[in-house]
Amino acid sequence: MQFRQRDQFPFCDHYLQHFLAPDMLRQRPQVWDAFRFFCESDSLATDGVTYGRGPLVVIGCAPPGRQGRYWARQKTVFIHPKVALLYEQASLRSSTI
Repeated sequence: MQFRQRDQFPFCDHYLQHFLAPDMLRQRPQVWDAFRFFCESDSLATDGVTYGRGPLVVIGCAPPGRQGRYWARQKTVFIHPKVALLYEQASLRSSTI
């Protein structure tokens, strides 16, 4: 996945790089098998979660009628800003304790 908002959302960036990396997902066979099933191949699944490749991940609202869905025409995945901001705030609190 590609993420261009790392300066605005550093904790989300770390999450995408670390917890959604192919090697980390393969350690959870049920999750990886389900993801691979929907991607229809191992190579597409690997590309989809390899940082710097695959779809663009954007923190922002999707165009009307497409919320929460993969926007296939532009190969963009949207994450709602409220989810990202809550994750950033929770991560910031736990890292300062």
